[in-house]
Amino acid sequence: MKLKLLFLPRYHCNPNTGEPDFPPHYPPLGIATLTSYLKENHVDVEQDDLDIKLFHHNEKIRDEKKRINLRIFMDERKVNNFFDKKHDSEFEAEAEKIMKLTDCKGFDIIGFSLMPTDNPSSGAVALALAKILKEKYEPIIIIGGSIRQNVEEKLLTTRLIDFRIRGHPNDSSGEIITFNFCRAFEEGLDLKKIPGVHFVENGECKRNLTDFGDEERCMITRPCFEGLPMDLYKRMISKEINGTRYSSEILVLPYFFMKGCPHNCAFCSCSTQTWWGKKDPEEVAADLQYFSKKYKTRFFYFHNSTVNPIYEYAERIAKELIKQDVNIMWSDCANFFLMDRKLLRKLKDAGAARLVFGFESASMPLLKYIGKNYTVSHAEKILRFAHEINLWSELDLICGFPYESEVDVNATIMFLKKNKKFISACSLNKFWVDGRFGKYPQEYGIKLRDWVDTHLNWATTAFDEIYGLPWEKKIEQSINHFNMLQEVINKYFYPPPSIHELFFNIVNGLTEKGL
Repeated sequence: MKLKLLFLPRYHCNPNTGEPDFPPHYPPLGIATLTSYLKENHVDVEQDDLDIKLFHHNEKIRDEKKRINLRIFMDERKVNNFFDKKHDSEFEAEAEKIMKLTDCKGFDIIGFSLMPTDNPSSGAVALALAKILKEKYEPIIIIGGSIRQNVEEKLLTTRLIDFRIRGHPNDSSGEIITFNFCRAFEEGLDLKKIPGVHFVENGECKRNLTDFGDEERCMITRPCFEGLPMDLYKRMISKEINGTRYSSEILVLPYFFMKGCPHNCAFCSCSTQTWWGKKDPEEVAADLQYFSKKYKTRFFYFHNSTVNPIYEYAERIAKELIKQDVNIMWSDCANFFLMDRKLLRKLKDAGAARLVFGFESASMPLLKYIGKNYTVSHAEKILRFAHEINLWSELDLICGFPYESEVDVNATIMFLKKNKKFISACSLNKFWVDGRFGKYPQEYGIKLRDWVDTHLNWATTAFDEIYGLPWEKKIEQSINHFNMLQEVINKYFYPPPSIHELFFNIVNGLTEKGL
C-alpha cells in the first residue's frame, strides 16, 4: 500500500477586504507530523505541498493564461453548482494544472489536508482535484484538516471524497486514526468500521466515535519535512532604510512540544479537555538543534497553545535551550498569568523573539467570565518589562463575547492607548463559539441556534444571550465593537509583520515598529 499526503492550495486573501494575500511560507506542520508518525510505523508514505508550489509556479509565469487561477474558486454560486453537478470545466481545467505540480500515479490512497473551509476555495479545490484523481487513477481519497461539518458533508456526499479522518490539532488522534486506516486497508478490513472515520452511506453522513486514552492523545511526534519542497519556503527579504540596503534569506520551520493546555479559557477548544501533554525539554532542545543544523536555519515558529503552561516547565525549556547552546530565534504564544520578569528574561535569553499573549480584553468582569486568571495590572507590568528587554510582545484580542458591553470595549481601548508604547502589535478577532461555550452554553447564559452564521471575516454558531440580546442584535453589536477596536488599533499600531519579516527585522537590528 502507498499513501500520498497533499497540502492543498486555496485562494489566499485578507478576510476583511478580500485582497489577495501570501500563502504560509513554512512547511505544513500537520502533514509533516502525520508523515513522521506513519513512517515510524512502517507505512509507505510521501508528502507534498501544492500550496507553496502553486505560488512559486505563478510567480515565475508572466503569461496570465498559463497561471493557475484560484480566484474563480471564490465564486460561491459556481462552487455550489459544482457540488451539485460535480462538473465545471473551468474548475477542472485549473485542477489539471495543479496536478502537474506533483506525481500521484501508483498511490492507493491519497490524503488531502485542507486549510480552513470558511473560504469557499478550500472545499472547491479539494473537490476539483478529487475528480481529476478519481478519473485518472481511482485511488481512495481521504480528507483532513480544518473542515467545517457542512463542508465535510457536501464533500462526502459527492462520493468523489471517500472518507474524512477526524483529527484534532490539540491531540494526536489524527495520526492514530490514519495509521489504523492504512493498516485496515492492507489487511482488507471494512474501512467504514474504523473509529474516527466519517463517510456517507445511503445518502447519510455517518461518524464513527473514538475512545482514546490520555497517553495516546498526548503523544508528541517530531515532524518530518522530507519530501516537502524546502527551498520554496525560503524568503529573500530586502529593504533599504536611510540609504542602507539590508538583505537576508529567511527559512522558518514550524515545531511544537505541547498538546492541549492546562488552562481553562472558556472560548478555547482546549477548555473541554481534561488532559494535556508536553515533551521533555532535553528532547525539545535536541530536536531544534537537529533541525537547525539539517536545514541551516535559526528561525522557528512554535505552534504551542502557550509556551508557559506551567512556570517550571517554561523555565526548564529555557534552561535546556541555553545549556545545549541551540542558538535559535523563535516565536510562540504565551499567557500573562504564569509570567514574571525572571521567566521573561530567561525566555529571551533562550531565543524568544516574539511572544503572542492571549489578552482578549482589558475588562476584568469579562476576563473573569471567560476564565482568564490574570489581572490587567499584571499584564501591564509584563508588557512594560518585555519592552525594556526589547522582546516583541503582541496581543491577541477578541470582541463580541456574550454579554459584552460598550463599557468592556472602552476598557480595552483605554488600555491600548495607555500602553501603546509597550505593545508591539495587536490582532483582533470576533468571538466564535467553541470550547466550554459550545459544550456548556447554559453555564454562560447563551442558547445555541442550529446553524452557522457566516460573514466576511467571521463564522460562528449562532446564539442568543438568554438574558440579553438575540442573535440578530448581537451581530450588529459585535461588528460595531470590532470597528471601534480596529479603529484604535489602526491608529496606534502597525500591522503585525509576517513571521519572516519579524526575524528579518531582528537579525538586521530593525526592531522599530513598521519596518
